[in-house]
Amino acid sequence: MAKKLKVPSLFALFVINALVWLAVHLIISNYMLKLDTQRINRFASLYRSYPFEQEGALWDRLFNIKKWKGRLPESTIIVPESFDQSAMGRTDPETILTYIDETNRAELTH
Repeated sequence: MAKKLKVPSLFALFVINALVWLAVHLIISNYMLKLDTQRINRFASLYRSYPFEQEGALWDRLFNIKKWKGRLPESTIIVPESFDQSAMGRTDPETILTYIDETNRAELTH
């Protein structure tokens, strides 16, 4: 007689799926942190704002980003090597350029 396969519960599948996606995201993030700025900036055309986005207003209307964006944890909590946005209180050119580069890195990562 054939052995019956045990099918995981829906909850177990949900947990497995969540853990796999977490691992995928962490691996991609770790890889992207190791890429140098020149390589990140090769994809500059991906980072620009397109007219249909209306400078981000489209995304805010569709997803109410301004309501929940402040509730997201800072990436440095999870990945200490990432850019700490608390440095954005500074306006020196080096910090601004680093912010732009790291924003491009985040866009490419996403």
